[in-house]
Parts: sequence; structure tokens; C-alpha cells
Amino acid sequence: MLQEGAAGADGSYAFTVVPTRKAYFSVVAPATATAGREASPGLLVTVRRKVSIKVSDRTPRKNQLVKFSGFISPSYPLGAGGVATLQRRDKTGAFTNVKAVLLKAAGDYTSYRVRVRLRSPGVYRIAVPSSTYYGSGASVSVVVRVHR
Repeated sequence: MLQEGAAGADGSYAFTVVPTRKAYFSVVAPATATAGREASPGLLVTVRRKVSIKVSDRTPRKNQLVKFSGFISPSYPLGAGGVATLQRRDKTGAFTNVKAVLLKAAGDYTSYRVRVRLRSPGVYRIAVPSSTYYGSGASVSVVVRVHR
């Protein structure tokens, strides 16, 4: 992707790009009569996958099976690395893995479906690892309130 632009008197510059997948970007100044061609170090810009999440019941009874499902876009490469992870937020605010789920092809998307027996309330999300062309991604967090 090539984009041309001009620098300000102080050397500042700006440009807008909308990458469609993970890429390195750098700025190249052409050679002049007094200086040779110069290039900035490459900067990795990652693009996240969109991950949706749906919960079968946000207020289940204790020990009830709850189904988490959704889609990942663009599609995720299936195979050994084609795994998403259901995560639960702990007391420190970090997410810990609850259960891994295999991904399934669904046209332009990839789908997942995982069932877990919930014993206590919590905040959950689905996370997918990075791949060759995309960075890691996660769904929005959903609150599940378990009652007796």
C-alpha cells in the first residue's frame, strides 16, 4: 500500500490508512541533492477479528448448563489452531480461561458453540488468538447472574 504525502516545516506528517489485515508500515523520504533516501523503522499495525457472543440464559439457576455461541469475522483458519476460549474475569480484573472450544466453518464467518455448567455469577467473554494476518480478538464482556 503506497500513499504519498508531504511533511510540515517541523518534519511532522500524518496520513490515514485503513488496513484490512496485519501489516508493517514505514515512512520513506526520497533522496535529495543533500541527503540519501531515508526510511523509518517499521511499525506493526494489527487488525482484530470481530467476535460476537450470545448467551442462552443470563440468569441461570446454580449448576444449570448455559450455552455461549457466536461468530468470528473474518473467518478463522480451521485446523489445529482453530480454537476459541471462553474466559471468566477474576477478582483482580484479569480474564482466566474456562474452556476451549473448536471453531466451525460458517461461510464468510467462523462459528463457535460451547456449553458450561455455571455454579457462580461472573463476567464472561470469548477470546481468539492471533493468526498470520490478524491480531488476537475478544468479544464484549457479558454478565451472567447465577441464582438458586
